[in-house]
Amino acid sequence: MDVHAPETRKQIDRQVSLMLAIARKRGEEVRPVWKSAGGSPWDSMPWYEQICLGLHGSLLEELRSMWRGANHKVKFETVPDVTQCDLWNSGHAVQDDERNTLEASASSDLLGLFWLAPDNRYTSHIVAQNDGSSYTTRMNFTLLHELGHYLQATDNGELTDTAYVKGMPFEEACCNRFASLSLLPDDYLSQQLAGCAVPDAAMINKVFEDGRGSHGRKDVRVSRPAVIRRLIEKMPEGSSISLLSVPSASSRSGKRDGISTNSNTLTQPTLQMRAWTNGTIDYGGDLTDIELALCKETCNGLEGVGGAYKSYTAGRGVLRRSEIRHTPSGIPVRAASLATSFAGYRRYMFVVMEAEA
Repeated sequence: MDVHAPETRKQIDRQVSLMLAIARKRGEEVRPVWKSAGGSPWDSMPWYEQICLGLHGSLLEELRSMWRGANHKVKFETVPDVTQCDLWNSGHAVQDDERNTLEASASSDLLGLFWLAPDNRYTSHIVAQNDGSSYTTRMNFTLLHELGHYLQATDNGELTDTAYVKGMPFEEACCNRFASLSLLPDDYLSQQLAGCAVPDAAMINKVFEDGRGSHGRKDVRVSRPAVIRRLIEKMPEGSSISLLSVPSASSRSGKRDGISTNSNTLTQPTLQMRAWTNGTIDYGGDLTDIELALCKETCNGLEGVGGAYKSYTAGRGVLRRSEIRHTPSGIPVRAASLATSFAGYRRYMFVVMEAEA
């Protein structure tokens, strides 16, 4: 099954819409009355989406509270090494491990398992790996991905497209989509984008940065690749959003943070991922002419910035100077933008190529 085919994508969206409806219904059943008011713009959102946004504490603890009860016997847990737990080797669990896939080059957002209880005497298990040294992005995404498996396995006829669940690629695609929409709900993105129809690189970086928590350096709600996969939906057909990483450079070579002290040269960043509006994603490979042109244009501005954030939007003038007028697929380019993003001493770049609508 081609999960990128237009008809399959529609089927995935229908399935995930129903999965979200079930999760929201469960959220309202357990919404605490005393937590309702506060004047936050998110107060009117469904309770399930509020807890996914981290508004009320740990996602893990809130999911435990939501899915506890006689009719929802699910145990959520984290372990230092999911491959060493008994359920991983039971032969009956759904194993999700991105580390050995091509996608892991951009994001190891998935590492966990789901075990479905055979009957009501037992409790279903959702397990995510968290060794304490990794960012919380993977744990959050994995918990919600595995919850997607649980919803599709126990829907009691509420999901209309259950015939497609038999195909694991479809089910996995639904779980990924469910986790993405849970972490970045439509209402939340509408508020973040503040009426901006098409996000630029600075806006995408803002959505990511607003997901950083206050409980430590590793407390990050949603990863950069997950933000990209979600916001590519807001772009005109033929557009792309890329995540580049700038290699660390030794001071002995006359370079800082991968940017040469010679303003005319730039240590070429590497492509982590590139998402297209048709649903395909590139992992690794060469940079496009537009990505290279933006890196060169911003070389002076990025030189020696240390911990500062920089963003740059290239309009038609820059694109004309770079003699770049079309996307790789031949669609005219309206604008392009770049924003830097930091993880400790490591530098990333969001690059947006906006095609003509």
